[in-house]
Amino acid sequence: MALAAFGGQFADKVKVFENTTLDYWEGYPVERDEVINHISKNKLSNLIILSASMHCAFAFDVTKRATKHSRKGEQPTYDATTGKGSVGVEFAAPSITSENFDEKIGTFYASAFQSYLNKKLPQPLGYNPNPHIKYVDLQRHGYYILNITKEGAEAEFYFVDTILNRSTREELAEVWIQRRAIIGWNDLKKCKAYKKDRITVPLCQ
Repeated sequence: MALAAFGGQFADKVKVFENTTLDYWEGYPVERDEVINHISKNKLSNLIILSASMHCAFAFDVTKRATKHSRKGEQPTYDATTGKGSVGVEFAAPSITSENFDEKIGTFYASAFQSYLNKKLPQPLGYNPNPHIKYVDLQRHGYYILNITKEGAEAEFYFVDTILNRSTREELAEVWIQRRAIIGWNDLKKCKAYKKDRITVPLCQ
């Protein structure tokens, strides 16, 4: 993922954020390209990657170069409107009790980073650095349920209101789906209408 260079105290928080991500995809660009090249070369489809080490909720399309700014001198391999160029999808689980970014750098900065992860950056930059990131929550604790059927996969992201006290309250925040490439998708779509209970699986209507 990409972030802009800001000044002052915000720049220090950006460094903390970026340093934290070095042990994830971003920290291994050569190996990441090798994996994506292998997937593309062998025309593998219906790929779903599951991760959790970041302790934050993510749902995104896996692509080599999300924008022309991803790597200097290289053209984008991804169209955010159609999903073309996505070789698979990835779901990352939020933490249940481990610290999130609000606990690492504060709520204000975590909220700022979250709001700009898939949004045009302020001028003079003025571009979206991460159009492949479809869903992100850097602050709330919870889990997701992954339903896999012959039609594809569906991730339901749930969050709790507190981890400091016993509570049965939780919120179904969003549902993201990946349909088998045979239907024409190798990317994520947001489920716009879903049931509020888990009696019927999948939830997405």
